[in-house]
Formats: sequence, structure tokens, C-alpha cells
Amino acid sequence: MSAIARSGQKVDIVGEQGLVLRSDDAGASYSAVPGPYTTSLFCVAVAGNGDVLLGGLRGTAFVSTDQGYRFDALSSVSQGGCANAVRVNDGGLLVGNQLGQLLRYAAHKQSLKLMPMPPMAPLSGLLATWAFSPIKFQADMGILLAFMFMGNMVAALVLLPALAHFLLPAPVPTSPIKDIPNECSAAIPESVR
Repeated sequence: MSAIARSGQKVDIVGEQGLVLRSDDAGASYSAVPGPYTTSLFCVAVAGNGDVLLGGLRGTAFVSTDQGYRFDALSSVSQGGCANAVRVNDGGLLVGNQLGQLLRYAAHKQSLKLMPMPPMAPLSGLLATWAFSPIKFQADMGILLAFMFMGNMVAALVLLPALAHFLLPAPVPTSPIKDIPNECSAAIPESVR
């Protein structure tokens, strides 16, 4: 299973090979729903008006306007696989993809639009969406990963060169003239040797 979304008593779960599970009783029982896609689904979210959005590989996204019983494909505006989706205050959805882009789903337009953002590394965009996830565990992991990546970057740029300076032996300077074998040294004038 890749993602879970809850809206009232309804719970949707998506996963590998197009798995879509639905519960109408707050998770007491689940039933499989025929999914619109046969490969992996990575995100699911419910918009304020009840639209259910599914996201998968290579920017594929599907929306259901009947609370998840029939899905229609949304036109793709990015080739990055959907990583996470969260509902925002106005009832729309923000979708983060693996290219670090944010897409906005407007329920009244039933379309995904690319949000203008400053350029950033792909993983930082993914972490930005994880940190604001309504699932506490996913939000905590996004924050933890952000700190780990920041620490790794500092260690790679500062700590490793400093350790190498103090722990590795200093190179011994050698003269290339003195390392020439004796049979070749006869051809080198004495003033150069």
C-alpha cells in the first residue's frame, strides 16, 4: 500500500499494480474497487467537494467525481510520478511529484495545473509535500529526511575534507629529475640535475 486518504467515514487506499481499496465504515471493512490503472499508484486525496484524485507513474492522474466509483484520466502536465497529494484550505489539492514540482487540482475545473515555483532539487520538492501531509507519520518522516539530507550535505562539504586533511598523510614532494634512472641521467646536463 502506498497512500491512504480519509474523508468522513470513507477511507481510500492505493498501492502497487493499480490496487484501490475502499471502506465506507471508517476502516472496519474494505472492498476492492476496479482501478483505472494497472501499474503502481502512489497517492490518493479527497478534494473538498468529494472528488477523489489518484496519482501514479509518469505523471498519470485520475479523478472521480462520484466519490471513487468511476475514474477519468486527467491530462498530464508533467512526466514526474505523483508522490503525495494534500488538501488545501479552499478544498483543492496540491500534488507533489518526483521532479520536485507542485501541481494544483482545482475541483471546479477538474484539471491539474503546474504551480510556478523557483527551481529546486527534485527530492526537496518531494520533502516539501511530505512535511505538510495530513498523515502524521509521513509528515514526521518528511521533516526527518530533510534534516538528514541537510546534515549529509554539511558533512560532505565540510566534515569529510577536514577529516581528510588531518587523517591522511601529507604527500611527500619528489623531484622528477632525481627519480630518473641512471642510464637516462647521462643525457641531462649537470646544471639541470
